[in-house]
Amino acid sequence: MNTSGYTWYLFDADGTLLDYPAAEEQALRKTAAAYALPMNSEIRSSYHSINSVMWNRLEQGTISSAELRWKRFEQLSVRYGWQIDPRRFSSDYLEQLSEGGFMIDGAEKMLERLLGSGFADGGGKTAGEAAGVTAGEAAGEAPKAGAAAKKGVTARAAAGEAPKAGAVKAAVITNGLRDVQFRRLEKAGILHFFEEIIISEDAPAPKPHSAYFDYALERIGFSRKEEILVIGDSLSSDIAGGAACGLDTCWFNAEGRALTGPWKPSFEIKNWEDFFTAV
Repeated sequence: MNTSGYTWYLFDADGTLLDYPAAEEQALRKTAAAYALPMNSEIRSSYHSINSVMWNRLEQGTISSAELRWKRFEQLSVRYGWQIDPRRFSSDYLEQLSEGGFMIDGAEKMLERLLGSGFADGGGKTAGEAAGVTAGEAAGEAPKAGAAAKKGVTARAAAGEAPKAGAVKAAVITNGLRDVQFRRLEKAGILHFFEEIIISEDAPAPKPHSAYFDYALERIGFSRKEEILVIGDSLSSDIAGGAACGLDTCWFNAEGRALTGPWKPSFEIKNWEDFFTAV
């Protein structure tokens, strides 16, 4: 159901649709256990601090996603004297993280109300197959050249069905890692809702850079900016980037944070129940 006049909805993933802290806590706990290493609140807090700095550096363009994957664990291992190969630990951690399809409360119901049921079974395919993600990619292997996901073939197109004329459409816009995000969206059971999964690893730059949003508009094949809404939890990434591109924005502020800085979202919501009354 759409009463807002928007044709395209661009949703951030983590902190907006997917519960990243829950997935992260599970992945850290299971990976540490596999290495017979401790994982307590102090170590998790240290990791959060290191990881936050790394992701900020990614947004600023001073580190690549490939470096981010393992450097955070290199720093953590130095801090706690862990004798590990940070690249191998990172690979094992990401495999565990990809299993964390936990969702933000109310997100799935919102998607169903906004977009309808989508393709419940992907035309007989799994959600990953329908989006062009092979079993190997879901397991963390690099996508093959020309894979559907890389080309932008969507769950709906791969299922052999086109969206109805006039129907609203949605895409995921994420700075997350490709091999992790596709799997998590599949595990959450919501991959079929989206025409495109637009991951910064495939773009010229991550959010909030204009090059990312230009790339996103190219991917969705839609240029009427007044009919596009960006929804996300990050002021510095989703809201700043969307606004700079001339798009309306909706700040998903579940934590009730104060609005700071120069960014002024078009809308603000604290939960998904508020979405249809606010937008």
